[in-house]
Amino acid sequence: MDAFYWEPNWTPATALDFFIRVEEAIQAEAWVVAGNYRLVRDLIWDKAESVIWLNYPFHIVFWRLLKRTIRRAVTQEELWNGNREKFWGHLKLWSEESLFHWLFKTYWRRKREYPALFSLPENAHLKIIHFKHPQETEAWLMSLK
Repeated sequence: MDAFYWEPNWTPATALDFFIRVEEAIQAEAWVVAGNYRLVRDLIWDKAESVIWLNYPFHIVFWRLLKRTIRRAVTQEELWNGNREKFWGHLKLWSEESLFHWLFKTYWRRKREYPALFSLPENAHLKIIHFKHPQETEAWLMSLK
């Protein structure tokens, strides 16, 4: 989803461009989406069969975000459209540019919001696969082999 949303130099795509990119991507016979942008959620969920909700404890999400952000900053890994993470910007917890700010802003809201969204009649067709710990996810993945 981030690859569809972020233009070069961390410029957000217009809502229309983002919507069109996502809509084109989910025309494929089979597809998987990683992420959940509110702007295109209805479009995706209407066509999805399942939603996998990784509802992990805050400390696990925070630790994984920290490790991933440090790794990407150190290696200067290119993410999408030439963008690379700069670690110091994420330390400004008050800044909208900080992934940690985003985590603090969205983590608890999503814990409340998702069960309500899943229970809506328009989402009744979705199979909700809910994992509360990485070990549950790993066990499920192993069961698919």
